[in-house]
Amino acid sequence: MRLARLSLALIASSLVAMVGLATFGAWTLGEVREHQQELDQLTHLQVRLDDLSAASDALLLSSATASAYESFQREARAVQDALAQRADTDPAAEQAVGAIGEMLALADRYAGPGSASLAEREGGQGALGVPREMAEVMSRMAALGGELDSAMDAMLRAHFDIENRALYVAVLGFFGAALAFALLSLAALGLLHRRLGAPVGRLAAVVDRVAGGDEGARADVSGHDEVARLGAGLNAMLDRQAATHAQLAERERMLAESQRIARIGTWYRKLGTDAYVWTREAYRIFGHAPNSFRPSSASLYELVHRSDRANVEALHATLVEGEGRGEGRFRIVRADGEIRHVQLYGERLHDENGRPMSVSGTVQDVTELVEAHDAVGRQGELLEMAGRMASIGGWSVDLGTGEITWSDTVCEIHDEPPGTRPTPQAALAYYPPEHRPRISRAMERASAEGTPIHEELQIVTAKNRRVWVRVVGEPVRDTNGVVVAVRGAIQDIEAEKQAELELEKLAHTDRTTGLYSRDGLVRMLQERLDAGDTSPSAILASLDLRELRNVNEAHGYAVGDALLGAVGRRLQARAGPGGLVARTGGDGFAALVPSEGPPGDVVRMLVGRSDGMFADPFHVAGVELTVAMRVGYTQVSHQSRDAEALLRESEISLHAAKHGVNANGQAYTEALHEATRARVRLVQELGAALEQEQFVLHYQPQVDLTTGRLVACEALIRWQHPERGLVPPGMFIGVAEQSGRIGPMGSWVLGEACRTLRNWEDEGLDPVRLAINVSVEQLRDGDFVRDVRASLARHELDPGALIVEITESVFAYESRELRAQLHALHELGVQIALDDFGTGFSSLAYLRDYPFDRIKIDRAFVGSLPEDPFGRSVVTSVLGLATSIGAHTIAEGIETRAQRDALLRLGCSVGQGFYFSRPLEQAAFRRLLVARERLPLDRQP
Repeated sequence: MRLARLSLALIASSLVAMVGLATFGAWTLGEVREHQQELDQLTHLQVRLDDLSAASDALLLSSATASAYESFQREARAVQDALAQRADTDPAAEQAVGAIGEMLALADRYAGPGSASLAEREGGQGALGVPREMAEVMSRMAALGGELDSAMDAMLRAHFDIENRALYVAVLGFFGAALAFALLSLAALGLLHRRLGAPVGRLAAVVDRVAGGDEGARADVSGHDEVARLGAGLNAMLDRQAATHAQLAERERMLAESQRIARIGTWYRKLGTDAYVWTREAYRIFGHAPNSFRPSSASLYELVHRSDRANVEALHATLVEGEGRGEGRFRIVRADGEIRHVQLYGERLHDENGRPMSVSGTVQDVTELVEAHDAVGRQGELLEMAGRMASIGGWSVDLGTGEITWSDTVCEIHDEPPGTRPTPQAALAYYPPEHRPRISRAMERASAEGTPIHEELQIVTAKNRRVWVRVVGEPVRDTNGVVVAVRGAIQDIEAEKQAELELEKLAHTDRTTGLYSRDGLVRMLQERLDAGDTSPSAILASLDLRELRNVNEAHGYAVGDALLGAVGRRLQARAGPGGLVARTGGDGFAALVPSEGPPGDVVRMLVGRSDGMFADPFHVAGVELTVAMRVGYTQVSHQSRDAEALLRESEISLHAAKHGVNANGQAYTEALHEATRARVRLVQELGAALEQEQFVLHYQPQVDLTTGRLVACEALIRWQHPERGLVPPGMFIGVAEQSGRIGPMGSWVLGEACRTLRNWEDEGLDPVRLAINVSVEQLRDGDFVRDVRASLARHELDPGALIVEITESVFAYESRELRAQLHALHELGVQIALDDFGTGFSSLAYLRDYPFDRIKIDRAFVGSLPEDPFGRSVVTSVLGLATSIGAHTIAEGIETRAQRDALLRLGCSVGQGFYFSRPLEQAAFRRLLVARERLPLDRQP
């Protein structure tokens, strides 16, 4: 039977049983009510009998009036009639009827009209002096009353017996009906469980197994009801899903296998985030398991060999900010310490509107290719050596006599005539002073210890030429095993050595400027440190050329490269012959500068604004360019550090200089190093804070300066750190921007702000606009407008309720894409506010080209009001500019009543600051909305 029919049958059966049970209950209730009415009648009749007995006694004891006697007779006959109706079915009632008749007769005889009461009659005296007749009549009347009581008791007992039997039958019947209904219900539930509950439970178990990963789980499809059809449909869906998974798994296996064979992995990164997606082969190439390594910019940077990191940074800049397509070969250090060579290719992808969306590409392990290339090179060297066998000559030294014998080829290498036989002192004189100790020690070990000779060093020929030679030799022993001579060969390797030096120079030289590369600088500096040739007072400076990107965009990369070369030449001139200069990548330089004075004086000579080496402009390709350099430096000092450590210290100082105000450069300190470590820890903690939702929003009111009425608010992010408590934004926003965390953080702020607005509107609070701060990274990501549109739609908000605030620093990255995004927001209905106006990169062109609805006057100008004329002039100018473009103005940082009054006089009507309220937690700000308070709170209306 189908479940639908079964359910209808069970419903009908239940309804029938319920009707039957209700009918039986109604009949039982009627029986109970009928017996109750009967009992009420008997009880009332008993009361009337008692009254009747009392009335009869009163009639006999005193002379009764005619009305009393008539009343007694009426009541007696009425009771007698009521009892007579029961006499046919109840003997006790018949007995009571007879007793009442006798009572009526006695009353008629002794209390009727004209008769005297028993008390007035005369007669003989009975016991206790009572007249005998009176005693007899009273005794009889009392006996009749007793009979009436007995009869009444008998009627009541009979009624109770009948009622108890009826109640027992009713209760027994009701219990039976209820039991039958319960049994029917149990049967119906059991049937439902067997036909529905158990099969559905089995289906749920199958679903749980599938959710747990059991792809072979299937439902039991026995039967023909709906559950069986549901199970069959579930099985069909699982079969299709299994087939799809099998196809996907096979394709994934084939892709993984092809990538494994080709040793090519693929990778992907969405712009605005720092999370990479790698294929399994990419993980294998980098030597990590997918479940134990989380690829990101920082972790990938750590995998790269430190000598190749600058190249990786340059490639990253090309993919994200430059041409958008590039490739490079670099070395990686795997988790097991093995060094591998990889070839990375990447390309920037754009959406349908041409906005940058992501970067993706491939990575290939080319270690064997590189090693094969090197092996081919080595084989070529061997073939070349074999082809130059004529340039290899033999030599021998007799240890007993000291006689030296040269072959003609050796003589030729030394520019000496054939047959030359030099003395040991003369032979040693052919080597330059720096190489003589090496050849002497090699000969001593060969003669004393029997150690073979293999040295590459220079000789100075008879024609005063310096020639690189390879000297090899082996000891010659006599029959007793004593070394008696040393014989060997000498080869001219000048061409080979020059080629090697040229290759090394290329490997350690920057091709654009001809300076050392970063690796070259580290190598040369380390050699000087090892040789003790570096003065402790020397400084190692890292420099950053500012605005190189603008030069490239305005004049082309050729001019930018020429400028880099010119900068390098000036640095070389300043460093002098005892210095070292390198281009460390992009717009970065490093210089080892000898110094005999305070390091600060040296740095000022490098980057001083008026007397520094970059104060004069550069003339490059017909273009005059003025550049500025930022510098961080460390002193070599007597403290032992290797070259890498010194360069790292200078780079840490440069990072601090980029975010400081010291125009004369930033010196390295341990505090800077600790700050760097703290910044790295902070980046890691920011990632955890995003995952664990440790951020909260505080809200600072924006008020009408005239009335104190709240008109809007600014949402300000705070970090509720589990250990350090509430962390202000100044301590983590900058790090978030540098580390790429600002994008996800801004997305959270957008969603939380919209959710809060939705809650306020649902509570019926007065509507206020809410402003959020947006960083340049969010806008450069390209998805910000889409995210705003999605968040407004998700929370069903009017776009006009949201204000997006951007600072002037965003114009350092001014582009057509940036303008397009802000115009799209404006067309959507979102208001655009320019924050910190007048403190950064603003120009009138930006005010003309961008759709600003609000301009915020920076606190730097508000704080000096009302005393400072310059501040008043700036505020007046901003108000005029805002009026000319149809924008409103908001003053920030109002802390006193005098500042507010000055702003009102100048024509500014809206502002925010501590005078009105500090940023408030959400609950406190909501109380302001509920109470509709005027600010400040201590202000009288």
